[in-house]
Amino acid sequence: MNAARCTTLILAPLSGNEPHPEHTLVEGLIELNRYNTGMRRAREIEVHKLRARDHLIGKHFFKITENGLVTFPRLEASPANVRAVPDFASKLSFGFPDFDQMLGGGAVRGSTTTLVGPSGVGRRCAR
Repeated sequence: MNAARCTTLILAPLSGNEPHPEHTLVEGLIELNRYNTGMRRAREIEVHKLRARDHLIGKHFFKITENGLVTFPRLEASPANVRAVPDFASKLSFGFPDFDQMLGGGAVRGSTTTLVGPSGVGRRCAR
């Protein structure tokens, strides 16, 4: 895919905590998850890996609205002294401003990123 200069987004189910060899082959690894606490349901997003890029570490809440994906980064995950990320002209937006901001402007053109999570968590939320 890199030789063809393709930007690739791989959707994969998450099956436990065992290591997956394909996770070492991608530039980005983003996990989407959902959980229940009593009557409350929530969705979480966590960027595990974004090669050569700064990103907010930890889990963050998100929701899917009629306008797309809306993320809620945790305040304690935001560094007090944010180092400027170079403005690469080769970034591709996901079309969700909060999510793109968490990824430093979007996915790098020509990169491979995996979104992982169980069925129904929202991996196919883009229209």
